[in-house]
Amino acid sequence: MNPISRRYSLNIILCILVLVFLIAVAPDDKQLGSILKVIYLHGAVTLTGLLIFSVVGAVSLSLFFRKGKSSISLLFALEKTAIIFWFASFVLGSISSKLAWGGVLLSEPRFKATIIILFISISVYFISTAIEGIVTYLGLGLSISVWVLLLNAGRVLHPENPFLASETLIQVFFIIITVICIVISVLMVR
Repeated sequence: MNPISRRYSLNIILCILVLVFLIAVAPDDKQLGSILKVIYLHGAVTLTGLLIFSVVGAVSLSLFFRKGKSSISLLFALEKTAIIFWFASFVLGSISSKLAWGGVLLSEPRFKATIIILFISISVYFISTAIEGIVTYLGLGLSISVWVLLLNAGRVLHPENPFLASETLIQVFFIIITVICIVISVLMVR
C-alpha cells in the first residue's frame, strides 16, 4: 500500500472511531430511547448517500462539456462510494425499522424506493464499466432517478424528518455525525 493510500485508510479508521464515540455519547430520545443511536447513523448515512448520488449527477453533467480520464475515474469512484453508503442505509434502515416498529414493513414506500435505488445504482455501475462511453449518461440518469424515486415515495410509518422535530442537542449530534459520514465518503472516493 502506498503512503497516500495508507494515510487515507488511517483517516477513515480514525473517522469511524470518532463516529462510534459520537454515537455512544449521543443523547437518547424520550420516546425511542437508545434506538435513536441506530437512527442517527441511518439518517447520516442516507443523507451522505443522497449527497454522493447528487455529486455523481453533477460530475456526469460536467463530463458532457469536459472529457477526461481522471474525471471518468472520479465518476466510477463516486458511484462505488454511493453504492456502499446506500447499501449501509438499507441495512441500517432495516435494523431501525425492526427496533422501532417491530419489523421491516415491506409495503413502506421508502423501503421499496431504497431497494430500487440500490439495484439501479449497482446496475448503472456494472453497465458503465462494461460499455465505454455511456458512463456520463447513466450517471446523470442515476442521479435524477434517485431523487425522482425518493421525492415520489409516500410514507406509511417513516417520518418526514424526525431530527427536525427533535430537541436541539439531538439535532447538533445528528449534524456532527452526518458531517463525519461525509468526510468518510470523501476519503473513500480519494
